[in-house]
Formats: sequence, structure tokens, C-alpha cells
Amino acid sequence: LLGRDGVGTFGELGPVRVLEPILDAKRSLELYGVVFQLPTQYGIEFVGVPDVRVRQGELHFGQTIAALAEAGVEANRPICVYNQLYSVRDILEATAAQFTSQEPEIEWITVAFAHYLPPTRTWLNKYGQRFDFDFLCRQLIGRDLGEGACYGTHVPYALAILLAADAQSPILERRTRKEAIARLKEAANRLENSQLPDGSWDATWPRQRATVDPTAGTGAPNVKVAVTGHSLEW
Repeated sequence: LLGRDGVGTFGELGPVRVLEPILDAKRSLELYGVVFQLPTQYGIEFVGVPDVRVRQGELHFGQTIAALAEAGVEANRPICVYNQLYSVRDILEATAAQFTSQEPEIEWITVAFAHYLPPTRTWLNKYGQRFDFDFLCRQLIGRDLGEGACYGTHVPYALAILLAADAQSPILERRTRKEAIARLKEAANRLENSQLPDGSWDATWPRQRATVDPTAGTGAPNVKVAVTGHSLEW
């Protein structure tokens, strides 16, 4: 359970700060019995526990660096792995190195890069291929609404983050920017026309429907929480 000061209770280990197992491999091992930080020649990668019942570690590519970015953690924040000091920037560099045009989930990478990279607009992967924010944006816009993790709600969120970063330091071409805005307007219209009577949304949110059927769609509480919470974020 987390308190307002970012400290939570973790069984017999007592108070634990949220970032401890991310920034210190020793604490990761104490809390979860596994070290999530993986030093490579490109920087620090984060691994996930294969057992879905445990659901610890990085479940989506770029999820850790995205969470650190949204928490306001600076790129020079130290990370300790096996008594060797690294930094959050090492996670960023490893993520950029591993990125390819075939990456199926770019929502978290988009959020992380939008926080840490501007005013830089491009990056190279380990194969020497160059990418930019317009590439990420076009990939997100190309998704069908509802496609992706958490019933597609991470996609408009990532687009909103991109546009917020672009407003502070231009990282998108004019045409790409206009297409991203149009896509978010479309998503907002879908939400407006698919809201359930109790104010929530479920997995059917991308469907335009003039009259909402309260029995339609997936009404499981966990689905409603995921779709409603993520939608309200952006």
C-alpha cells in the first residue's frame, strides 16, 4: 500500500519507496527475488518475469523508462546494479538501441522519448537505423481505435503526450501534428458516443453508437476501470 510520500508497506521488509526496486538491483532482489536490471553493451535493459501470475518486471517494451519519465525522474538519476553505478540515461540509450520498425508496442517508448529526448528529434538503433517522432506518431495514428494493450487506450494517451511535448519543443512535422490532433478528436468523439449510463466505458468504446445499450459490451469491473481510467488520463 502506498502513502502520499511515495512509501509503501511490503510485508516483513517494512516501508519501501516505490522507485527503490527500479533504481537499486539489491532492493529488487530483496523484494521480488529477482534482479530486473540487465546491463548490456548498450545500457540497462529491464526484464519481466515470464510467469503471468507474478506479473513483475517490464511487461511492455519501454514500460520502465516511461514510468520513470512520468514520475519526473531525471535522466542523470543513478541506478545501482551489482555495485556498478549507471543512470536512467542508460535505460534510455538501451531502449533506443533495441528499437526497430517492427516493434509491436510503441506506446510506452513514445511516452518515454517524448519526455527525455526533445529538443532532439531523432535517434539511432544498434543497426544504425535512424528514427524520429514523426515515425512514432504515424505508427500510432495507423492503429485502429481499440487496438493494443488495455483495449487500445494507451495509443491516444501516447499521442496526447507527443502533442504536449511538441507544444513545448517542436518535434513533429506540421502535417503529422494535424493528423495526430484529428485522431484524438476522433477518439474523443467515439468516447462521447459510447459512454455507458454509469459514466464509464468498457471494451466497446471505439464503436460509434447513437443509443447506448447498458447491457452491451464487456462490463467486467476490471475492464471498465482500465478503459475509463486510461481514457480520462489523456
